[in-house]
Amino acid sequence: MNITLFYRIDSAAISSRFVLFFLAVMLFQGAALQGQDSRISELEQQLKDFKLKRSGANLISDGELELRKLLDEEKAIRFEMKKKYPTFKLIEDEDNKRSANIQAAVRRYAEIQRTLAQQNLNVLQHNQLVKENNAIVASLNEADVDKAWPARVKAARSEFNEIRERYVSNLLNARKAADEAEKAWEELKANESLKKLVEEIAKETKQTIPLAPSKGFRSTINDLKKLEGQVLSEQIPLQSDGGNTFMISVVVQGQAPVDMVLDSGAGVISLPFKTAATLGLTPTAYDPDVTLVLADGRQVTAKRIIIPTVRVGKFEASQVEAAVLPPELTQAEPLLGMSFLKNFQFKVDSSQQMLTMAKVGMGDEENKKSKSGSKKKPPK
Repeated sequence: MNITLFYRIDSAAISSRFVLFFLAVMLFQGAALQGQDSRISELEQQLKDFKLKRSGANLISDGELELRKLLDEEKAIRFEMKKKYPTFKLIEDEDNKRSANIQAAVRRYAEIQRTLAQQNLNVLQHNQLVKENNAIVASLNEADVDKAWPARVKAARSEFNEIRERYVSNLLNARKAADEAEKAWEELKANESLKKLVEEIAKETKQTIPLAPSKGFRSTINDLKKLEGQVLSEQIPLQSDGGNTFMISVVVQGQAPVDMVLDSGAGVISLPFKTAATLGLTPTAYDPDVTLVLADGRQVTAKRIIIPTVRVGKFEASQVEAAVLPPELTQAEPLLGMSFLKNFQFKVDSSQQMLTMAKVGMGDEENKKSKSGSKKKPPK
């Protein structure tokens, strides 16, 4: 005889047991994950010994972070420089224009004086020259009255040069950081201990982690190269006299090079009378007098002139102030002073006998602004 037994199913009990089982599984998995996370954290802590950290499937070096920081600063400085450039360029152009006008007026004044001295003019010619002469004298006196202008020019140059100096200095630091970071990566890629560590992290995270610079690092290097491309730089060899004096080759008005003493302590270019004559820059009696202090402490009266162009290596400046020494100073040497050097960033390496010069290119946009702005009066 078959007996069928029926059992009462307690659904509440089954549900309770299922929940307990599920929670147990979850707790086990959580503990496993926690252990895995702890292991990954432990391995990543070891990366710090190599000055690395993990970001997803990439390794980021301390050098890359430093380089990125420097480039962010560089872009901020460039933005500041671009804001200041139009005003600086406007004042600089106006000052060059004023200097050229004064020089032309002095030359014309000298011509008139020579012509009047000939005494073979009729009354009409004589009166016309006297009238022109008086107009020139009045214009020169008016220019001399504007005592505030030199201070404005000096302030504008000082402000812009300070920004430009920060820009070039920061860029050089960025290049140094980039070179050091790239060199560090070459050493890291050859480190067997690091290779094993990265392989273990990749296994734990189930990711492919290359032991190589990230795409972000390569992008940063490209950004640096673009910024470097906007700066003209050159290392120019110096000639030493065996002491602390260095000579440098200077091209004046496109003529044969002249060896000059590099002197950042001199306010202007200084030319012996004979050198100036050879270059076609003989001063007249009507060129303005300037007082110079020689290296031995003597004071001499020289003639102030404006040189149309002066070039050192790739670097050229126009309308450069210079002083021509009196003829009796036959032993004087030509000096390359700040009236030229102020236009660029420069650094003298005495041990290497090298002059490093740099100039920041402001680009087409800034040039267009300066040209359009040249029609306006310089800001007060």
